[in-house]
Amino acid sequence: MTHNPLHDRGAWRRLSRRVIAEEPTCWLRLPGCTQVSTTADHVQPVNTHPHLLLDRANVRGACSACNSLRGDTPPHLIDQLRQRLEQGKRRWVKPPPAAALQYFSTSRPTSGDTEIDCAATALTPETLGA
Repeated sequence: MTHNPLHDRGAWRRLSRRVIAEEPTCWLRLPGCTQVSTTADHVQPVNTHPHLLLDRANVRGACSACNSLRGDTPPHLIDQLRQRLEQGKRRWVKPPPAAALQYFSTSRPTSGDTEIDCAATALTPETLGA
């Protein structure tokens, strides 16, 4: 098993405390924001950028509510997330993987097929990145 720096909880706790102290105002400002940073939020999500886990430049102060609502939403989609939340849509639906988007942009239902048939064909473990 490879070592994950996140398992060094001491380093993460120190960085988190530093970020909250340096950035006392939530950077996300999503609906329901308390405006007071109580958590450290990774700008680039750890699941896609694990090498930035303990990089101070990749961590911002956020309130717990915003950090939870954001989840692993990429930074370029935060404005869309904010709009959805302002419209009362509480669940964020992640965009489909690029392979699925490519499939849908080039595939059309053939005689006897429905769009649902195309979707079932497109959403395979390979296109979902599984």
